[in-house]
Amino acid sequence: MLGLGKRVGSTRINRYERLASLCDMETAAAIARVLDVPLPFLFAETDDMAQMILAFDLLSKADRTKVLSEATKRVAPKAKSR
Repeated sequence: MLGLGKRVGSTRINRYERLASLCDMETAAAIARVLDVPLPFLFAETDDMAQMILAFDLLSKADRTKVLSEATKRVAPKAKSR
């Protein structure tokens, strides 16, 4: 699906998964498009962060603004203590 051919693509993705090779941003963006996920999803460090990215991506702009505002309010006290 990335235009690499089955053998080359399989080998390359396997190397990315094993961290034997690093993926450049252009390839990461292509992988995200093929998987139909936002690019930041591929870089999420935890499952809950990945789920949040997927959910946020599906929201309307108005709902994104509301969610972001609420999240900002909730973390404000924590941010001040840093």
